[in-house]
Amino acid sequence: AKRKKLQAALESAVRCFQAGDLDAAATHCNTVLEAAPKESNALHVLGAVRLRQNDPKTAIRLLTQARAAEPGNAEIMINLGAAYRADDQADKAAEILQDTVRRVPKNPSARMNFGNALVAAGREPEAAQAYRQVLALVPGHIGAQTELARTLDTIGDTDGALAEYVKLDALAPDNPQTLNAIGALHAAQNRLETAEEYFRRAL
Repeated sequence: AKRKKLQAALESAVRCFQAGDLDAAATHCNTVLEAAPKESNALHVLGAVRLRQNDPKTAIRLLTQARAAEPGNAEIMINLGAAYRADDQADKAAEILQDTVRRVPKNPSARMNFGNALVAAGREPEAAQAYRQVLALVPGHIGAQTELARTLDTIGDTDGALAEYVKLDALAPDNPQTLNAIGALHAAQNRLETAEEYFRRAL
């Protein structure tokens, strides 16, 4: 009966978390953890709640405990990596997420988070590779396409960035940020008429 009660509380926590009711999710997790302090699912959900509530230090503590109980759980590691990144520990985040990618090479979320951690750590060329791998797994992934274009732009690969922004414009047409970025890259290469065309479309 006790196990059933805990399972019900855990299911409620997940439902509340998915619905964005973070306080209620935390309350349900705490109910579970009072009875079973090492329950990895409750530690994981509560860690994800604290991460969303901009408390990365608490999230790291909870998610580290969850990972100790379930070392092979990729979702826990993805959230732990995100928590380290939120806590300005980008290198640690990249290390955890690289390990996660090794364990679950076909998980696009792991690769996407790995790319984001690499950008935060100032390792843009490696990040671009991670975003390309997300796109190989999920062609047309808007987030990866956006970050790949931005990252190539940051490292000064103008032609590469332009090609990726044009792909992004095809995937999500008429986004002013994309159009302005394409315009700026054309302007930087002195193709002013083309640049003007994109700037006009962005208005």
